[in-house]
Amino acid sequence: AEKQRKGRYIGVDINADVVLQARQAIEHRPQIEVHHTKMEEWAGPAEPVHMVMMNNILHYYSPNDRADLFHRTASFLKKNGTLTI
Repeated sequence: AEKQRKGRYIGVDINADVVLQARQAIEHRPQIEVHHTKMEEWAGPAEPVHMVMMNNILHYYSPNDRADLFHRTASFLKKNGTLTI
């Protein structure tokens, strides 16, 4: 968000401390929002997005559960959107 200076950014994290730090860092940046929840419990964005990036997340999901995670997060994308893991 800092480099692009445009667009809307949404963060989702289960760790309350990480969410608190993120919210403090973005206090005056209305284009960024951060949700404290599990990815599989998050309702998703209000409208489809161009890109979903998941960072440092795979070790929280068993190999059997990853396909569901990928399908769910891919459903948040616009046509021809990008899922980055």
